[in-house]
Amino acid sequence: MMQRLRNNSNFLKVDGVSHALLRLYRTEPHSDDPILSRIFSEMETLLRDMKMESKKPLIALINDRLAPYLTALAQNDSATYGEFERKTDEVIARENGGRGTKQIKTQGT
Repeated sequence: MMQRLRNNSNFLKVDGVSHALLRLYRTEPHSDDPILSRIFSEMETLLRDMKMESKKPLIALINDRLAPYLTALAQNDSATYGEFERKTDEVIARENGGRGTKQIKTQGT
């Protein structure tokens, strides 16, 4: 299962990881999956409209929709989605400081 971002990640890191995920998504040959397309479209909208203090919707999108869906895709079709899931997981792991957590931790946990 993919890692998830920690909720106490600062805005600039969440913004950075989101942009890195978008760049990665755009370079993948299988980026025509309709659900992934919707998730990344929402990510772009949130990045464009987000205020500095409001990172929770973006973290929730990554943790609650992208990570579980991409994990399921990779489990069902590792030849097509396995590498994309691995690279996405690496981007999130870098944000989490390389820790093996599976989700973003909330402030104070």
